[in-house]
Amino acid sequence: MTLGEARAKAKAKLAAIANGEDPREAKRKATRAASETVEVVAKDFVERHAKAHNKTRTWQETERLIARNILPAWGRRPIAAIDPRDVTELLDAIVDRDAPYAANRVFAAGRKMFNWARERHLIETSPFERVRAPTKEISRDRVHTLSELALIRQAADRLGYPFGTFTMLALLLGQRREEIAGMRWSELDPDLTMWMIPRERTKNGIQHQVPLSPWARSLLSGVPRLNDSMKS
Repeated sequence: MTLGEARAKAKAKLAAIANGEDPREAKRKATRAASETVEVVAKDFVERHAKAHNKTRTWQETERLIARNILPAWGRRPIAAIDPRDVTELLDAIVDRDAPYAANRVFAAGRKMFNWARERHLIETSPFERVRAPTKEISRDRVHTLSELALIRQAADRLGYPFGTFTMLALLLGQRREEIAGMRWSELDPDLTMWMIPRERTKNGIQHQVPLSPWARSLLSGVPRLNDSMKS
């Protein structure tokens, strides 16, 4: 550093102090911001938010989306350095590999993570605020034909427990796969006529009652009771 540069730097510091600024505090904030990388914040987000409250579908899916798509691109960068253009380029790359719906899932997970970071005052604004979901999804209105249902049942019968049973329960109950996969004996009435899904495992956070048909009760009766979980 030359003498002129040193004088200019000292003059800038004096001006900042005169304006009520603390150069040491500014340096501390800059150091902290540099250490708050996307990878560090993502780990904290999964533990403190997604995992703790089972948000954004299931926390495992949220963690997978972030680890597979966001961290390879931004993991080592300070989270405050990510801007809307970075978001657009990331989502475009996912769409370009012929995965438009996957891009929507990454968009949703990333937006939740950055909104959480903003609420914790790690960033001033979220770069996702000025970006739209990359793909407009069309609701599925097609239903299986009777012949298709018969084939599904035949395949499920051949598979048996656990995958065949899971497939038939999903077909009969019409509930989300994560809810069925997480079914526990303690959520079922003793006579297997009703299934109470706790609010912690529903998408809308509201406890949900599901009547069980005789066929569903028959399937559940054949599941081994090793512990409270339905899994062997």
